[in-house]
Amino acid sequence: MKTVLIFGLCSLIVSCIKEQSTNYYTYLKNTTSHKIEVQPFFGGSIRTDKVIILLAGETKQIAIGTDRGIVGNAGFNSQQLSGSDSIVVVFNNLYKITHYFTTPTGFSPKYYVLSSPRNLYNKDNYIYTYQDLSKYQRQSDYNYLFIEQDYLDTR
Repeated sequence: MKTVLIFGLCSLIVSCIKEQSTNYYTYLKNTTSHKIEVQPFFGGSIRTDKVIILLAGETKQIAIGTDRGIVGNAGFNSQQLSGSDSIVVVFNNLYKITHYFTTPTGFSPKYYVLSSPRNLYNKDNYIYTYQDLSKYQRQSDYNYLFIEQDYLDTR
């Protein structure tokens, strides 16, 4: 009986250890002078409720979440973009470029594959920074900057 009580108390103490976590925040920033529309495709069609519009100079948050443990550049899960087949980025309602997660059999006229340094799906194309808020908590930020070259690539 005494060992059961000691084992129970030890289990209770161990279960009270604070769990580490990493909170992440992801942003798209339009550093160009053009209007940008990010159109994710799901099952081959646009989900209008997932479309992101960025005016010149505007920033929008596209993801917020928590990972268990203190993690490095692990990526993020975006309510708007995750799970999409492809993403079409439209500049000024006129010029388009497609971002592919998997390489298709046929391509759009203008496109970025996953390995491209401008592809939205590739987490390594985001500026990653982090701050350890405590021994148990980290804050990670992912920032994707639309630059003038993105616009020029669509022309």
